[in-house]
Amino acid sequence: MLKSFFFVPANNAKFIDKSKGINADYIVFDIEDAVLGQEIELCFSNLSLLEIADNHFVRFRFFDAKNNLNDNDFNRLLGMGFHKFIIPKFSGLCQAEIIRDFIEKTGYSKNLTFCLLLEDPFGLLSVYETLQKNIIPVFAIGLGSHDYCNSIGMKHTQANLYFAKQMILNHAKAFNALALDTVSVNIGDDQEFIDESLTGFNMGFDGKFVIHPQQVRLLKEI
Repeated sequence: MLKSFFFVPANNAKFIDKSKGINADYIVFDIEDAVLGQEIELCFSNLSLLEIADNHFVRFRFFDAKNNLNDNDFNRLLGMGFHKFIIPKFSGLCQAEIIRDFIEKTGYSKNLTFCLLLEDPFGLLSVYETLQKNIIPVFAIGLGSHDYCNSIGMKHTQANLYFAKQMILNHAKAFNALALDTVSVNIGDDQEFIDESLTGFNMGFDGKFVIHPQQVRLLKEI
């Protein structure tokens, strides 16, 4: 059975409240792609009212364009009680070492775990070294397929993504992490989602990113 990782935009208090009734395996509160820069403070305000559960992840902009850690937001989220994080646009060993050094410096190492989201060829090809050296505790790895395709200039099709998906699968299985299948953005096509989910399951994926309650329901039914 594929585990569901359900994204909830953290700038929407109504969606956060509704997520409490969503039967997803994991809830991912998103402070990255779904959020404008001027909405960051709104996100933190909304999340400060949330009772953090063990199945809660948060995705935020870990690094800026110069690869500097966004330690202020990281600190704030840790202070709220979040301990599971998705690192977007992960680009290899250097970022893992920066995060490790920050954790050791601040003493927040207790129960922290990370999901690496690989969104370009460099991130995909460099993840082996990060996993092999065990720099930070990695719970799962997944593919940000649309950004990955854009970075290559490749049409977004399942056939074109086959190599990247196999890389995700083999790295995850080799290092005892969950392999997470890509998000299906065409939320109006149930059959397309079902086909993608069955393909991912048959390939050996452990979970799938989802962005709509209907997708959570379909994944459970499948």
